[in-house]
Amino acid sequence: MARNGTKTGGRKKGSKNKRTLAVDAAKGGKLPLDYMLEVMRDPTAEQFRRDDMARAAAPYLDARRAAENKQGKTVPAMIYVTPNLEDE
Repeated sequence: MARNGTKTGGRKKGSKNKRTLAVDAAKGGKLPLDYMLEVMRDPTAEQFRRDDMARAAAPYLDARRAAENKQGKTVPAMIYVTPNLEDE
């Protein structure tokens, strides 16, 4: 609780939260995904390292395929069940 109009607790003025820390990291250097893509595209890097970077970056760039049943139809991730209120 503030006393006499002064702040008595909480975060200090000018301290950084998670968002401002992330923005500062992006300004000062590369984000991890940018680094992975750079290594993946570097023809002088070792092939197994490029492959590892491609595997690590893939989930952030492409969506996964939907699950399919034996007939080849996509299966919804969630099945919503609505109660039948007429039976009660």
